[in-house]
Amino acid sequence: MKRLWLILVLCVAPITLMAQELEPRLNVEFETTEAIPGQFLTLRLSVLVPTHMPTPPDWPSFEAPNIVVRLPERASSPISERIDGKTWAGISRRYQIAPIVAGEFAIKDAVVRVTYADPEGGEAIVSELALPEISFTGVIPENARDLDPFVAAKSLTLEQTVEGESETMEAGGSFSRVLTIKAEGLASMFLPVLTPETVPDGLRGYPETPVLQDSDNRGETTGTRIETSVFVAQGAVNGSLPEVKLRWFNVESETIEEVSVPAIEVQAKAPVGSGPLVGARGSNRGLGAVLQFAGVVIFALLLGGAAWRWWPRWQAWRSRRRAEYEAGEQYAWKVLLRAQKCRDLEACRSAYDVWLVRLGPINTQHREKISQCFVTLGSSRFSNNSQDQQSLPWTELATTLRQARSARHDRQQNRSTLPPLNPTAHT
Repeated sequence: MKRLWLILVLCVAPITLMAQELEPRLNVEFETTEAIPGQFLTLRLSVLVPTHMPTPPDWPSFEAPNIVVRLPERASSPISERIDGKTWAGISRRYQIAPIVAGEFAIKDAVVRVTYADPEGGEAIVSELALPEISFTGVIPENARDLDPFVAAKSLTLEQTVEGESETMEAGGSFSRVLTIKAEGLASMFLPVLTPETVPDGLRGYPETPVLQDSDNRGETTGTRIETSVFVAQGAVNGSLPEVKLRWFNVESETIEEVSVPAIEVQAKAPVGSGPLVGARGSNRGLGAVLQFAGVVIFALLLGGAAWRWWPRWQAWRSRRRAEYEAGEQYAWKVLLRAQKCRDLEACRSAYDVWLVRLGPINTQHREKISQCFVTLGSSRFSNNSQDQQSLPWTELATTLRQARSARHDRQQNRSTLPPLNPTAHT
């Protein structure tokens, strides 16, 4: 009996080993596991099968909080390897992964789904290959921890262009300020907002949606951010737009550097007729001016006394009302719309989560459509679509959000409408 079992084991063992040898193979290459926020690490996955793959593998997306995953140009390429005297065919795929902030990160439970031809000539075989846990760290250098915002690149330039005349305007005139920042070794999504919010009195700014551009040269990313703001003189202006400075970390020299553009002088004349009117009887204004000044002083003293007494109460009431407003759905909705108009995906997704909690449950169809819009926007970051094609998901997202809010308010209004307490029937 023992000999019989031994014979069976010896016969089955080669078959089992052969079956294991013909299973698909997955190789993971992830050598560098530490990066400065905004700098990409390279992850390469290679899949090999004993025959061929009728369809491409179903690769993982590696989506996780506070990291960015992108596919460089020519991310996938065919490969082959000699294994046990036979040629195995496969595909290699290259990912670029960057931490957004400092900290520890881990990608778990990732799977590559592979479909390949049966070596015995049967139907195609589907196999799922599990990836090991992929861990890496985002680290900010010691000498760059006081940078706010934190920007790290191989090289960085900042340019300014003024379109129009800013020093010879009249009321109603306008000019544009264009700020362009270009960073080698950094994606455009990591470049900060540049345009200052401070403007001189009498001038109003109208910022346009920033233009983000990325180019790839042999795996090296260059990001560009262009901010254009139109400034309109609403009256007399005598001041300047502040200079723009940006301190950044050079990853090659490991030093802090600074770029800047100068301030812009702004001069505008007041509109005709805006000055005081001069009467013909100017010689009789002395006594009237004294009485007017005395009245102003007395009124100012009375007003100051009332303000000194009621100011703390008014401040407390104002702070309470402000806190109540910022905790409400209306404020969350405004923040969400602002993020959508600026096309800031991270801020928009965060504002959407807050707004949804304050609004309450929305229609399932609207929720699924909004989620699909976010997925599409996340994918479009790394696509080669035109600017018009990339704007379509943003437009669809804005429309769906308004529909969901309107439907929710309509349901709340219908619930608050009560039927008459004493219905009567007419005969």
